[in-house]
Amino acid sequence: MKKTLLNGVILVTALLTALSMHAVNTENRNYKITKYFEVMYEMLRDLEAYYVDSTDVDKVFNATLEGMLSMYDPYTSYIPEEDLPDFKYMTTGEYAGVGAIISQRDGKIYFSEPYENMPAQKAGILFGDEILSIDGESMEGKTVSYVSDKLKGRPNTELTLSIRREGVKKPLKINLTRQIIVIPQVVYYGMVAEGIGYIYLESFTDKATQEVRAALLDLKAKGAKKLVLDLRENGGGLMSEAISICNLF
Repeated sequence: MKKTLLNGVILVTALLTALSMHAVNTENRNYKITKYFEVMYEMLRDLEAYYVDSTDVDKVFNATLEGMLSMYDPYTSYIPEEDLPDFKYMTTGEYAGVGAIISQRDGKIYFSEPYENMPAQKAGILFGDEILSIDGESMEGKTVSYVSDKLKGRPNTELTLSIRREGVKKPLKINLTRQIIVIPQVVYYGMVAEGIGYIYLESFTDKATQEVRAALLDLKAKGAKKLVLDLRENGGGLMSEAISICNLF
């Protein structure tokens, strides 16, 4: 009985010692983190005070965060707030905009494909309309990427376009309201030969598995025994969706 009690006391003592050491280690770790934050603040303050030029705070902290994450794996990365719309589009296939493809020709930006039942088409935008300005800002000499970013924004926000249309002398002013645009990731599927189905998948968004499954079941119902899954120019996306699509087979 005494031996059992002694073993129990030793076990409790060991547990208390371990918990105490863990608490000390946690306290030391938190102290170090606080200390390094203070060092970073002091360094930035000194740069602001003594450096020959003004400090680009955003650039400094972005470089700091990227440097910190580079110590780990290449799949751990920092996404700045201004890049969140692109990240959301990559992972969900959704964005808020006018619902149209634009292209550049001879240094000018044109609407090349307004999506059906989307704000651009509803407002009367036509294929070939040249974008002159957005909210009063001239788009002359701007890139497709820049103009695309200007067309995007928060859902239900308004923008005013000035466009030039072939055959119309004066520029047209068109008001639009941005809305959530959902781009299908299975761009096309169908039977390419007897018993052979074809699916073109543009990216692995959070709805990719759902769309591939629906296409696959439809093709099987049409007699597909074999399948071509076309991933050319697929921009990637969520690994979980890629795995789920593999599991369909």
